[in-house]
Amino acid sequence: MGKKKNNRKGAFYSDDEDGKENPRAGRRSNEENKALERQKQSKSRSKAAFTRARHGLLQLLEEDLPSRSQVREAREKLEKQLDKVMEDLEALSTMYEERQDTININKLSQEIERIEEEFTDAQNRTQEYLDSRNYQVSRQKLHKRLDKLKRK
Repeated sequence: MGKKKNNRKGAFYSDDEDGKENPRAGRRSNEENKALERQKQSKSRSKAAFTRARHGLLQLLEEDLPSRSQVREAREKLEKQLDKVMEDLEALSTMYEERQDTININKLSQEIERIEEEFTDAQNRTQEYLDSRNYQVSRQKLHKRLDKLKRK
């Protein structure tokens, strides 16, 4: 996060998350900047892990009849990754609040909403799949019972 002095106003500017100048950031210690960068990296890693888990779950649902245990395991992994990415986003938001960096706070709020929507979509698709599997299994059991009754 580089700082540069604006000669006209005599104010210090810092780059925001997108690399644009943010005059509200003001002077920050090197340790604060390093902590912010570490938190951004942590958020980036946890978001990537969330995305991989989500894609893995959705891909599993597209396969020919994955087992219920496989689906549950993938769903649990997604839930754990959601918890981690939300922790990182909240920590980053707190750091931005301490800096009174409303631009990046707003960006994080939008990012949180997108992640929640992606998670909800994956959960809904998973539940639809599990519900349809329950229906299929119930029908198979019913047909087996009927076949046994016909044989008698």
